[in-house]
Amino acid sequence: MTIEDIIKPILKIREGFSLKVYKDTRGFDTIYYGHKVVPGESYLFTQADADDYLEKDISVAELHAGFIFPEFKTFSLSRQAALVMLIFNMGADKIRRGFPRFVHDVNIGDWDGAGNELKYSDGKSVLSDWYKEVHPDRADEIINMLIQG
Repeated sequence: MTIEDIIKPILKIREGFSLKVYKDTRGFDTIYYGHKVVPGESYLFTQADADDYLEKDISVAELHAGFIFPEFKTFSLSRQAALVMLIFNMGADKIRRGFPRFVHDVNIGDWDGAGNELKYSDGKSVLSDWYKEVHPDRADEIINMLIQG
């Protein structure tokens, strides 16, 4: 089993699907399964094209995960999948810059701490913007994958 095997069906459900360009929750032009429209890219507006872009986006997120988390390949498959889904959803820069304590906790193997940093903006009680934006069900799914491994 691969990371893609785990997260592709989850992303297909959680991201939704559209063959038309739409605005995501942050106002970005988006198509297919949460793919941010990039000037210069061409779109065929087919299911096959959507699947190709999803696979590419997962691969790019996995590559970024390896840079952000040097021990990424040693983590359980469930934790790897959770981290790739986070990067797919937020982007690598947002993870690095917006969640430095989370990155630190992951890099030292403090999975409970990492889960708290994602859920709470103060690490304790104030729900983070990410947690509220993606919906608690989706957020808790990712957090549990990290904590439980």
